[in-house]
Amino acid sequence: YDGMYYFVIGKGLPLVQLYTSDFKMVSSFNLMEIEEIKTTVEQQKTDKPNSYFVVVQDVYAAGGKIFLLIATKPEGRFRSNKILVLKITNNILELENFYELDDKIYSTFCVNKKGQIVIVNSRSSAIEIYEI
Repeated sequence: YDGMYYFVIGKGLPLVQLYTSDFKMVSSFNLMEIEEIKTTVEQQKTDKPNSYFVVVQDVYAAGGKIFLLIATKPEGRFRSNKILVLKITNNILELENFYELDDKIYSTFCVNKKGQIVIVNSRSSAIEIYEI
């Protein structure tokens, strides 16, 4: 990321790790600190103990920030409609914001130069734009 950092996001482990360009891990952020993510992961373990839930559906990095498209299962319904923003300050990952978009399922996204989230609605295959 920006030639200064690499980050690793666990598929079955809700953890974001930040590495320097010389591959030293300098910070991590446990996504289980977000109550809604914690509830979803714990419920998945109870419902299907031999499986795991993929929390991070897509990632975009820009401007010293990492944007993550987050999936949850509120009331047992799969949703992929939250954007978690982590900022990098002095080699530390910190939660900056957590946006909830419309109650839909989104598949991929980016953040444009205007700071808008440009995201694809999985059901309609339409592009939607959100101000952040």
